[in-house]
Amino acid sequence: MISESTAGAVSTSIIDLPASSSIYRLGATPVLAHWTARHDGDQRPPEIGGEDDGGRVCPSGRSRVWLRQVHGSGVVRVDGQWDQVGVEGDALVTAREDVCLAIFVADCAPVALASPEGVLAAVHAGWRGLMAGVIETTVAAMASMGATRIVGAVGPCVHPECYEFSEMELRSVAERLGDGVVATTVSSRPALDLPAAVASALDASGVALLAQVGECTACSGSYFSHRREGSVERQAMLVWKQGCRAGLPAETAGVHMTKEIVMVDHHPWVSSSHEGART
Repeated sequence: MISESTAGAVSTSIIDLPASSSIYRLGATPVLAHWTARHDGDQRPPEIGGEDDGGRVCPSGRSRVWLRQVHGSGVVRVDGQWDQVGVEGDALVTAREDVCLAIFVADCAPVALASPEGVLAAVHAGWRGLMAGVIETTVAAMASMGATRIVGAVGPCVHPECYEFSEMELRSVAERLGDGVVATTVSSRPALDLPAAVASALDASGVALLAQVGECTACSGSYFSHRREGSVERQAMLVWKQGCRAGLPAETAGVHMTKEIVMVDHHPWVSSSHEGART
């Protein structure tokens, strides 16, 4: 399903991605993104509550970098000799090929950003982070690293039918991100449309939104959901860069094009159960 977005300076067709275990290449960039689901297990590292022997995944040959997410606008730049574990923040930015950026969610929106220059970002976008400007701050950080035309994709998150919101806070979000974020639940209660809020923030920052996963984490049993069941477990969004700009390298064999999103059928996973100091 493709819907048209024409608000603001960016006009693009947004592809509604199926809920799947596929990997996607973000447009004309060397950047890949993958969103895990419940069947992949809890993706949190032990330092923030995950199991020591959990089946966490990471692309082969890369170290998984993660944050202690705080629902703010802090952006952490991953460069040089990265040896920090669990820095506080809500977005990661890098141009390195040897790391995989990881964001953990159970209703908030996981946002992957990429540019043709190979600058990439992973963003944890809840309503508080959006209000604090996490998208804008991340885009500015990417631009400072040489990113020009930035594109994005949004993973599974809670949708308005399940996201009852206080009227006062909803008015505040609407003042910041536009009336398109105002919705109602299935029981006609005031609700926040989180996908619309993310899309608005991306559009205001000049980011072309290519695709989004259309399934609601709270409605579906396919994902962990704090809102539905108080889950402490988290699915992950993984974002990383291909090692080759010319064509598709071996790790992306078996692809087909859907508009500006490439679905990659091969999973280059290795277990990251023992992630080490550079996780």
